[in-house]
Amino acid sequence: MSTEDRYSVAEFARRYKLVPDQVPAFCELHGVLPDEVVTREEFKGMLECFNASAGPSDAPTSTEPPPEAKEEKVSKEKKQPLSRWAQERKLTRPRVAVLKNAMGWDERSKITKAELQAAINKHLFNKE
Repeated sequence: MSTEDRYSVAEFARRYKLVPDQVPAFCELHGVLPDEVVTREEFKGMLECFNASAGPSDAPTSTEPPPEAKEEKVSKEKKQPLSRWAQERKLTRPRVAVLKNAMGWDERSKITKAELQAAINKHLFNKE
């Protein structure tokens, strides 16, 4: 029986080329400390979950050209994180919490002004 590789989360993050700025978010998502020792399989599972929650990865290069064509149309509308929109629009924390729960967003979700306004109309002002 082979022995399992066991390293700290920080060491696996370095070996799997996880950006050092992402390590704290990775640890927070999984409730681990950077110096906590895990197996390779445990880390791979956590990494897959982290990549899925972070959004689409850059790996599928064959699908990039079609979305770029769509982004040209959308490029007129600037996408910003929800936290920035909340500051600009002076939304209170309870209202931001309602939008997060209703739309499944988090502070880093990048959305357009139109998407934000539609969510505000639907979930805060009850207009459809």
